[in-house]
Amino acid sequence: MEIIAGTPQDAAELAQVASIIWHETYVPINGLAHVEYMLAQFQSPQAFTSQMTTGGYRYWLLKNHDKIVGYLGYQEKPDEIFLSKIYLLKEYRGQGLAQKLFALLPTHLPIRLTVNKHNLQAKARYEKWGFQVVESVVTDIGSGYVMDDYVLVKPAVK
Repeated sequence: MEIIAGTPQDAAELAQVASIIWHETYVPINGLAHVEYMLAQFQSPQAFTSQMTTGGYRYWLLKNHDKIVGYLGYQEKPDEIFLSKIYLLKEYRGQGLAQKLFALLPTHLPIRLTVNKHNLQAKARYEKWGFQVVESVVTDIGSGYVMDDYVLVKPAVK
């Protein structure tokens, strides 16, 4: 198992992994059409490429025998780190691997993330890592879809 920096050349494989994870995790919560829309908007090869080339996002990939099995994506802003994505294929969960990815985040700024209100397992994991819910938001993402999330923040390490 190795962790490497992601590049735009990884975008297609990232999108394939995202599709597997999102279908098993979010279809029961949001339904198939909503998941397909969100994958196209935020987790497609084009979205990953744009995030890395012009959006200021950095990706770390967890690889097992040259196959991406998990990833973390974040954006460093002037006053915070926005943790956009941290996902693992089902068979790699529960082994401390997400925490290894998480440990790669800069800690000199607060870390902010959003988590689906119905993804209670992920919310509990973030709280275990020191995050606290700071607000509840519903964000219109177009085409009649919304993201119904909690915003969580972990203070900076000084």
